[in-house]
Amino acid sequence: MKTMKSILRMSAALILVWSCQAGAIPFVSEGIWTGLEQGDGVVDNIDGVGTNEVTWGDPFPDENVGPSSGYTFDGVPMGDAPLNADLFALGVFTHANFTIFLPSITGADLTVDLTFTDGGGPVAQAFDFFFEHTETPNNASPCAEGGGTPCRDKVSLPDAASTETVTLDGILYQLEIIGFSQDDGASVTPEFFTLEEQNNSATLFARLVEVNVPVSAPPTVALAAVALIGLWASSLRRRRSRVAPRGGVAG
Repeated sequence: MKTMKSILRMSAALILVWSCQAGAIPFVSEGIWTGLEQGDGVVDNIDGVGTNEVTWGDPFPDENVGPSSGYTFDGVPMGDAPLNADLFALGVFTHANFTIFLPSITGADLTVDLTFTDGGGPVAQAFDFFFEHTETPNNASPCAEGGGTPCRDKVSLPDAASTETVTLDGILYQLEIIGFSQDDGASVTPEFFTLEEQNNSATLFARLVEVNVPVSAPPTVALAAVALIGLWASSLRRRRSRVAPRGGVAG
């Protein structure tokens, strides 16, 4: 029994060592807007597709004066991404919400390029996300998205999980954007309500989630544990073979 307990303790120690290796992985992020979705009608004055700042719409009331509306994504120059599904800051999203002539966009496509540094060197992967945009008439009563006049707009992520995956330290992960935060992650919401006539910024928080997580221990740990248990079983058989069998009664 002492031998078996020692083997179990050694197996548990191996599993603990492996789990402590998860930690976090350094990364940098960049992003570009790859396209704008338009609903009914053609949106005028689109500019910046292919960069980290895209704008659209003719300024109201004078299309020659004032800013257009737009989205900006500012990446993280240096960060750490936990490998245990904890949240981390992916970058800063800004909606420049200014009055424009309708129609407006209904959504935008963002490609986030992440470069991780794992034990084998840099690992680069692009992840694609779609931001849904709800433009509201400023003088509506009541406002479609609540709040007072001029009515606020809304930005949301209808599908926050990426379809792309990345392998880090031998494990496959999927990137999920959990939502927006304006208080350093104290509260993260799936919808971002933006006020008129100003730049509205929020940090995008994301997480790395393992894909097809195995229920059993990692292969290396499992093989080590099986080998130790095999040694114990072999030792037990040798001890039993030294004991002379006692006679029995046939029934």
